[in-house]
Amino acid sequence: MAAAELADKELNDFQAQAQQQGLFVRDLNPEDLFIRGQLAEMKGNDDAAMAAFMQAVDLVEKDRGRLRDEHARGQFLEDKTDCYYRPALLLLNRKRYSEAFQLFERARSRAMADLLAGHSLTLRTAQERMLFSDLQTARSNIAAQQKKLFDLTGSPNRDQNIKGIVQLENQITGLQQRYDQIESRIAKEAPRLKQLTASEPITLESLQRSAAEEGYEVLYYVVSENAVILWHIDGDAAQVKNVFLPHAQLIKKTTALRDSLVDAEANFDEQSSRQLFLYLIQPVLSSIKSTHLILVPHEELNLIPFQALQNPITGKYLGESFAISYAPSATVLASLESKSPLKSGPLLAVADPSIGDAKEEIDAIGKLYPGRSKVTAEPFASKLDVKTWVSDYNVVHLSVHGQFEASDPLLSYLQFKSDPPDDGHLTAAEMFGLPLQKNSLVVLSACETGRVQAAHANELLGVVRSLLYAGAGNLVLSSWKVKAESTKLWMETFYQEGQTNSPAEAARLALVTVKSRPGYSHPFFWAPFIMTGK
Repeated sequence: MAAAELADKELNDFQAQAQQQGLFVRDLNPEDLFIRGQLAEMKGNDDAAMAAFMQAVDLVEKDRGRLRDEHARGQFLEDKTDCYYRPALLLLNRKRYSEAFQLFERARSRAMADLLAGHSLTLRTAQERMLFSDLQTARSNIAAQQKKLFDLTGSPNRDQNIKGIVQLENQITGLQQRYDQIESRIAKEAPRLKQLTASEPITLESLQRSAAEEGYEVLYYVVSENAVILWHIDGDAAQVKNVFLPHAQLIKKTTALRDSLVDAEANFDEQSSRQLFLYLIQPVLSSIKSTHLILVPHEELNLIPFQALQNPITGKYLGESFAISYAPSATVLASLESKSPLKSGPLLAVADPSIGDAKEEIDAIGKLYPGRSKVTAEPFASKLDVKTWVSDYNVVHLSVHGQFEASDPLLSYLQFKSDPPDDGHLTAAEMFGLPLQKNSLVVLSACETGRVQAAHANELLGVVRSLLYAGAGNLVLSSWKVKAESTKLWMETFYQEGQTNSPAEAARLALVTVKSRPGYSHPFFWAPFIMTGK
């Protein structure tokens, strides 16, 4: 029996069972088709299961394509990734790697890929940039106030919080009015901002060609309930390993490792570091030929720096042996250019003079760009200054305080000079509208600038998303609160080595330099900086 006939039979069986239970069956939706596929798979009818799963995927894609809002698209796939993963796993069992990879990519960071694909169609003017960042800011502010309201109304002391509840309700009403006003302006003045492009996920073959041409290899991870699927992709081949590691155990190990990294006084968890190396790197280590690895993490793997994973056989850390960079998806990676302006400049370097060593840091960096840099610490720059200056430079280095907001990552911010009523916070939401030059390198040596909130569909919420959209091609951001002295050494080495090496290799050499200094052996000092890009 052909796959289509099997699929029809499974559909008829499903409908008959539902009708026997008194249920009214209408036109099938993706959920119905997914259940139908599961039923067929349980019976061993893989062809029928595949047909049903793919029908579900097609419907999900159609529904998603109708959404004209980036935020809505970002949330849409959160509870639908299994529609893609189940058929992908069936394809992997049949070693149909290209088709399986395509499905995994279709379920990963799609909203971000759509944003980047449509960037050339939007944000052409300062007005469009301002409107877009205002819209993101308004949405994030509404979400933050709604969370506060939810916490108050759900509190056992609700009656005592009536005044605060009323105030929050009034604030939300005002914010919603502001949001509606911005949307109305966009509809009239910049309708392109509502014209989301549907990105086409990169194929496995295209990724392999890029890897061969540009000399990197990709480690691509998919976290499932019972295993981590590890792809090793180079210019010649793709191999896939199904690594038995239940999700609950992965969460436990990554949490333990991260907790031991973010505090210089904590004992580094070498056991978790070595175990994760064995799970995440060792299965493909013997096949790796390049010295440049691009990692595409998933789920909790976005929270750890792979450079701090230790090879238990050699004792060396991954970041010592390989130049490492990261990407949210292979499709997003493909949208970024490989040529970096690190060697050529021009450079904008801004520091907060209250941060120890920050002024010395940018002065040392500035000397590497004679006649083509703007280096400023005193007086401390305002947010408006930075927004004005960045359009003239394609290497942007900001050594200022940062704060990650877990409740809404788009309200994470960099702190510039306060100029009342402006608090000096340059939020991630506002960064969407920064007039960065295309393919800029942006380095934020502030605390926690690289922290993200990773959604189930691998939508990374935070500064990374905003700066890539604004035009950055490479990012160097910190994963936790860093120390000024070790950061200064890392940054100076990075820029010095970057005059003759690629950014990823310069980052490796900076790591090795910091790690070799007395007092800096703990990964807290040498592993916080994450490079996004090629």
